[in-house]
Amino acid sequence: MISKLSLQEIKTDDCKVLRLLDNSTYNPNLPITNGILEVTPPGYDCPVFFNVDPYFNIALTSSNLKLSPEYELTQLVSLPDGVYTIKYSIKPNNSIYVEYELFRNCQINFQYINNVCQLFQARCELSLKEFERRLEKLNWIKQLIDASKYKVEECGDKKQGIELYNEARLMLDEYCKNSC
Repeated sequence: MISKLSLQEIKTDDCKVLRLLDNSTYNPNLPITNGILEVTPPGYDCPVFFNVDPYFNIALTSSNLKLSPEYELTQLVSLPDGVYTIKYSIKPNNSIYVEYELFRNCQINFQYINNVCQLFQARCELSLKEFERRLEKLNWIKQLIDASKYKVEECGDKKQGIELYNEARLMLDEYCKNSC
C-alpha cells in the first residue's frame, strides 16, 4: 500500500487564519519523513515552505506566509481572498505529493454576511417588495461567491472562478451603494 496524501481546509470565520489539516492515509510499514508543505498565496510566484509532521494541523497567517511583518496574533492582517496553490509532499518528495488550488473567499463572505444582517435588521422599515428585491439580489451574490470557489476547487477552472468572484464583488459593491 502506498501512502495517499490528502489535505483539508478547516472552515473558519476568522479571515486572518487559513487552517489546513492533513487527513492522509499513510502506509504503516514505510517511514514518513521530510514532510513539506508549500503554500503560494494569490498574487505571488514563490511558495512559502513549512516542514510538517504527518497528521499536521497548521494555522497559516499573514505573518508565517510572509505577507506582513511578524506580529502577535492580535495584530495580524486578513489574508487576501484569491487562489492559493498548496502542495504537500513526503520523501521521496518528487513522487509522493498532492497539489491543490484553494480559493479563499473569506473577506467577501464577511461583507456578504454583514449585508444580510443589515437587511434583516431593517426589514420592518422596508416594504415587503423592497425587502424581497434586496434579499433576491443578496441570494444571487451568495450563489456567485459559492460558485467561484466550486469552479476553482472542484472544476479546476481558475479563470472562471476568478471571473465569478469579481462579478460578485462588483454586485456587492453596487448593492452597498444603493442599499447601505
